[in-house]
Amino acid sequence: MRPIGCLPLAWIRKSLRTDQGYTLLEVICALAITGLVAIAVLSVVHQAISLWQKSTFWGEEERSIRVLSRTVQQFSSMLYSGNLPQGEKDGFRGKPSEVQGLLETKEGLIKAGLSWDLYKKEILYWEECRGSRTEKNLGITAEPFELYYYDQERQSWVDTWDEQYPLPTMIRLTWSWNKKEMPSIIMPIFSGRSIPSP
Repeated sequence: MRPIGCLPLAWIRKSLRTDQGYTLLEVICALAITGLVAIAVLSVVHQAISLWQKSTFWGEEERSIRVLSRTVQQFSSMLYSGNLPQGEKDGFRGKPSEVQGLLETKEGLIKAGLSWDLYKKEILYWEECRGSRTEKNLGITAEPFELYYYDQERQSWVDTWDEQYPLPTMIRLTWSWNKKEMPSIIMPIFSGRSIPSP
């Protein structure tokens, strides 16, 4: 009888063999678990990118609305509604794609306007003082862009206005940004009484 501590050499070699590998079932399970982990990671990354894009879009949308509202508000609050000064031919003129008028400023009356560049699809604000014209691109691409003017007598909106007096009581701006229809901006005309910015 052999002592318990003495095992056959062949049995020891068999138990120490490491070249057996994995079974097909173990490989399939490992691949399935790896696939699930990869899907979970890609899903989290996709959600993070989507959230970042939406927040950027909302930020740009909000900035566009704020800048345009403030510009229209500033323009409509400073409009001059009196008789045209001697030598001045152009007063308030409203068209579907452009509005211009005389503004009351500390330096006196200046011409100013808001217009839409048909080719670049950009909104511009311009001022003209002593023959020098400066244009400011508002950084907003809009398509389409339309201006309307409220006629108090007719109680209706019109798309053109050629009278210095009376001025329309309100200006309405309809526009689309990034192929999305934006809320209309409606501003009352205060005829020289400035109102605070938002």
